[in-house]
Amino acid sequence: MSFESASNHAEYQQFLELQKVFKVYYKGVNLAEACGADIIGITVNGEHKDLYHIACELLKRVDAKSLKEAFGKGGSVCSYGVKGRKDHEKLSMMISQSIEGNERVVLKYKYKIGALARLPKYLRIVRKGLKCAFKEQLFVASQMAAYSKVIDDLDKAFAGTDLSGKSYIPFCAPAYTEALLTLYLKNKGVRTYCTLHGNFGRYKNKIANDVVNGANITSDYVLTFGETQRNDLIRDFGMDGSRIFAAGNPKYPKKEIRMRNEYKRCVIIGGISLYDKDLAELFPVAKEAKEKLGISFALRLHPLSAITKEEMEPWKDAITLLDNTNTINEMLGSGEYDFAITHNTATYYECMYYGVKPLRWGRNENLGFEGLDDKFNNFEEFENIINKSRQKRADEISQEAENLLVNVFGMGINKYNEYINGTKQDETSN
Repeated sequence: MSFESASNHAEYQQFLELQKVFKVYYKGVNLAEACGADIIGITVNGEHKDLYHIACELLKRVDAKSLKEAFGKGGSVCSYGVKGRKDHEKLSMMISQSIEGNERVVLKYKYKIGALARLPKYLRIVRKGLKCAFKEQLFVASQMAAYSKVIDDLDKAFAGTDLSGKSYIPFCAPAYTEALLTLYLKNKGVRTYCTLHGNFGRYKNKIANDVVNGANITSDYVLTFGETQRNDLIRDFGMDGSRIFAAGNPKYPKKEIRMRNEYKRCVIIGGISLYDKDLAELFPVAKEAKEKLGISFALRLHPLSAITKEEMEPWKDAITLLDNTNTINEMLGSGEYDFAITHNTATYYECMYYGVKPLRWGRNENLGFEGLDDKFNNFEEFENIINKSRQKRADEISQEAENLLVNVFGMGINKYNEYINGTKQDETSN
């Protein structure tokens, strides 16, 4: 049984049971599956919804016309619907560019009142099938009502269109609008693929909402970065291995990894808000390291972290708070940092790619990423791991990192065109 030590494992198991019986179909599309990300957030992670977001969900519609035009131009279509994440946008663009004959569409949204009349019907259905507070039931019902109108819009846009032989590669098939589009287009005979935008899973303490990437696969096939992700999906989510292919990561073409074995300038890279409390316990360790070892520290918070500038005020003499609008790649590639400390984030692997030696803050580590011997839980362990690392040759550390990057992060592999179009593509291309 996967993640059985997690504190919310029972809630996760209840979601899996709910997933088997809670099916709400509209024109052949299971709206409960399309809403899977938010249902996980509510039932597994205890998320709460406010009236503003309920109204937004009820009114939100996707522009079906641009999607129809994209399918008219290419044999395959990539879509992208995430706002404010330049790193995700770059990956989406590079996957699209890797596929011959592909069209890429950035999803556009508009807001209409047409779904309001359908809300009572879906609210009755949700109240019977989903055991949670009324506001959360109203949120899911609003989402279902809006999604039913999106399906009507798609039917109108694609009327008379032959989609046979086409492929659809959304950026995030398990969640939100792209989950709905995946289910709809699959029903129309389109081959659908799920791409992954980071590592997830192996939860130790608490199952996070990114479990949706394995627990709510809506597509025919999954394209992972490397073999590690593929094996995780088979082991932890019971997926059929014949549906999963290690396609690589086009953001990271093959290169020689050259790790700097120096420890003077450090950047701390945190995960989502779920891990803020544990990350904050690193700050006094960093202060002690600056005072005793002369190391300078900077902090790059995750876009979904809730730590404020005011909360960092007591640590301003030890830790510089960075602007997080630049991409992780831009920051790591700047040459400003010798090493990094990461906490519950797959940025651990990106640090290696840019030659920035990563250590891992192990306090209540939740994500059991495959990695090197680099975890610490207090200042003494931090100092010991640095001294131990200094005794190893930089080329030895670099080779260990390179092997890990190929297996886990798909470095140097780009098989998206091969799997989408059935033609061989050079594994070292980007």
